[in-house]
Amino acid sequence: MIIAKPRPIATELVKAQLILAPPAYSRLEPQSVTGDPTPGVAAAMHDPLWALLRQWQVGEFAGEDAGTPLATTITTASTPLTLFAPGAIDKKTLTGQPIGSRATLDRLIEAESPVARGTGSRQRAEAAATLAEALAEAGLNVASTLRDRYPFGAGATGDLPRPVLALMLRSGADAEPIAADLEAGTPDWLVPGNATAKAAAKDWLDWYRGGVSPTAGGDCWDPARLEYHFSVATDAGPGQKVFTAPMHLGGDVDWYAVDFAAGVTMSAEDAPTFPIQPRDPALPDDDASPTALVAPLRFAGMAADRFWEFEDSRVNFGSMSVQINDPARLCLIEFATVYGCDWFVAPIDVPASAFTTITNLSVIDSFGVATVIPRASTGSADARFCVFEPSIAGTAETARGLLTIGGARGTIEGPPRETVLFLRDETANMVWAVETTIEDASGLTRSRRDEPQPIAAEPAPDPRAELRFTLETEVPRHWIPMVPVPTAGAENGFVLRKGTMTDSDDSRGRILAGKPRDLLDPEVPRSGIRVSRTPTLARDAAGRPIRWTAIRSGEGVGEITSGFASDAATKIGGGA
Repeated sequence: MIIAKPRPIATELVKAQLILAPPAYSRLEPQSVTGDPTPGVAAAMHDPLWALLRQWQVGEFAGEDAGTPLATTITTASTPLTLFAPGAIDKKTLTGQPIGSRATLDRLIEAESPVARGTGSRQRAEAAATLAEALAEAGLNVASTLRDRYPFGAGATGDLPRPVLALMLRSGADAEPIAADLEAGTPDWLVPGNATAKAAAKDWLDWYRGGVSPTAGGDCWDPARLEYHFSVATDAGPGQKVFTAPMHLGGDVDWYAVDFAAGVTMSAEDAPTFPIQPRDPALPDDDASPTALVAPLRFAGMAADRFWEFEDSRVNFGSMSVQINDPARLCLIEFATVYGCDWFVAPIDVPASAFTTITNLSVIDSFGVATVIPRASTGSADARFCVFEPSIAGTAETARGLLTIGGARGTIEGPPRETVLFLRDETANMVWAVETTIEDASGLTRSRRDEPQPIAAEPAPDPRAELRFTLETEVPRHWIPMVPVPTAGAENGFVLRKGTMTDSDDSRGRILAGKPRDLLDPEVPRSGIRVSRTPTLARDAAGRPIRWTAIRSGEGVGEITSGFASDAATKIGGGA
């Protein structure tokens, strides 16, 4: 038994100062009936022979003598991922974009395709001011020349709701034609500049086309399914491996996001769309790792391997509620409590974006014996075991190897530039696409709820009539109906196609842009779905900042009632 023995207080003076003095420490001392705690600590067994016979009965002595793993030597073969193709696989031979093994795939996957009008006028004006400032620091003052030669058109400044922005555009330059002239050659206003000014102009052009107003973008977004589709592959040739993403919702890209596409090949296109990031020469294809020490695997709730070691009570497998029809949970508990001490961890370095296979694995135990470990996925189907291997598309097998995809980590996302809610209206038996916010021509976000709402024009009723007939009620203009249209080959035999409640297209954003704009009906659950365009900032493998606008989809706000009704008859005077 453990008791707390307080410190003795000797004098009344100490008692008087007890309130002012800090708390005293207490000693924990063991106390037993006999005064000697040795028998309790020894945990002696009354009948050790019975325990030995019990071990013999359950077969514990039939095992092989084996030592504890101490070190391991792993030989790997890595093939870098160097090709990228947007879209779903629709044929056996694809044409991919060369990207190099250090490319940041997040931007290639999520970057929007460029629009005809370019980026917002505010971004273009700020970019032109940035160029003028960079050239001025290099000794070339051309700010007035840029304003006179590249002014904004009347359409960019004449219909803006923000007077301050309109004033800035009238007194600034448009970066879009400036970038076009720099891409065509060296403009005359840049000829007098020195080498530093010309280098600054080139750096500005790379920055402008890279993040502000790109001329190329991926076509990975599938608007009908609200998800991304893409493929990556190793170098073309014998032994090439192609991996495809059947459904990627955006964000971090990992091995489980793709499947191995057997029988599909990918060749490199002649004119790369994105700049190629060269492969790091310090990462060879074949890497024989040196001998490394192994460590026991640890996880929360693991059974302690020492006799007097107290276990963490935050994870208690014994208190889990398990039903007779839940064998998976029983297997998890048995593995965690019985076989958790049989797992070890050995470090190994692999390239950031490659497909790596283990060619040889040997383990040295505490007796100094080196044992070659075969693959666990060989042999009969009942004895196979594998983890962290991508599946082979269309089969139950897996590709033997570890796929690492070089993506951006720790990305920073800003507030959405545009948001659309796809919601179900069971009362009207319809699906609505509600444009809550959009990005206007200036590049700023505005709410469509602030637009003037339609007012139904009701003619004066006939004094002899008792009922007023309404063909259909009015809904806000940013409520876009998704009309079911029969389509051959689509799921459920129809798709949801963007319609209109007026004679024109009422959608204003990029998410609902295009005609026809179709959406598969199963993609809209009863809770609805929210789709937004989100600005994203990250850094590539070289530490350079990169930016793009990604599309994110998430849970909606539930079912709604738009108030839409058709063929309604009401009593004149307010009665139903």
